Amino acid sequence: MSLLNVVIKLRDLILGVSKNQTLLHKSLENDKEISFRIKEIKAMEVLKPYFPDSYLFETSYSISFQTLQHLANDIVVYRPKTILEIGSGLSTIIINNLLKELNYDVKFFSVDQDLGWQKTLSKTCDLVLFKHFDLINSNSFSFDGTGTWFDIPSNSELLSMKFDLILVDGPKGHESKFARYGIVNFISDRLNPNSIMYIDDTHREDEDLIVSDLVKRMDLKIVNRGYNYCRLSFVDNINTKPF
Repeated sequence: MSLLNVVIKLRDLILGVSKNQTLLHKSLENDKEISFRIKEIKAMEVLKPYFPDSYLFETSYSISFQTLQHLANDIVVYRPKTILEIGSGLSTIIINNLLKELNYDVKFFSVDQDLGWQKTLSKTCDLVLFKHFDLINSNSFSFDGTGTWFDIPSNSELLSMKFDLILVDGPKGHESKFARYGIVNFISDRLNPNSIMYIDDTHREDEDLIVSDLVKRMDLKIVNRGYNYCRLSFVDNINTKPF
């Protein structure tokens, strides 16, 4: 036996791992990534009729098409009357165009801190009620009341409404620690018995905490976990998850 093989066996014995196990783990990771890409292509095909007429603006920050397909299924099945989106973007365009085709009577609010970006989106999103709020420190809705979140004025109509469908994909995670946690405190008394919530980027620690606290504090159930997102509701009726 060569010296290299002896070293490998000693490593495996000490660490409790094997070379074959390591290779298998890497293979499974690759398979998971390939599966995700295939499902993304399928979701893109389903959602393609609702893409913008011009250039499809997509970045690494964009929500996955699988998540949007799942959310679109919920819109078709549950016909929400009020939709709240935190973080305007590609999702805003697709939801807007889907609602136009369905001709549902829906109030669709999209909240973001970037007014210029919202003005660009508003040119093609005629059904969306855009709400622009700056991010401020010591926000009462934030993680500990001293963090950052949207500066929603006391006379905002959002504070007097309940929402059937909520999508949380903002503010951007790099804005501050627990940048999106404000949704937990904001939404606590603004849900209906059949409300559905989507939290994106739940592979990250901050967003995973949001999910945990929504479950603990509001009795929401984790109905589905997708690739880097989570769907929560009080009830688990029809399975709307694609694939």
